[in-house]
Amino acid sequence: LYWLGRYLERAENANRHLLVARAFSLEFEGLDQTMARAEWQALLDTMPASGLSIPNTSARGEAVIKTMRSFLIDEKNPVSVASSLNRARDN
Repeated sequence: LYWLGRYLERAENANRHLLVARAFSLEFEGLDQTMARAEWQALLDTMPASGLSIPNTSARGEAVIKTMRSFLIDEKNPVSVASSLNRARDN
């Protein structure tokens, strides 16, 4: 039960980080693209185990979607919500 709780807490924490990063980046997007990018980079810096980086492309929407998808449903990402829930179920 201890490890089940830990993995569920990790999933909740990753989800909370995504919600905050998305909200801040949306607010900054209209003002300064550099600040919006910095918000996503800050998220990736807090979770280095993900191994992700924000690509320097003009299609920033696609980069955000890729990052959110990786943190939500990518089972190869060790800090994703899906990965944490699978580990909780396995334990």
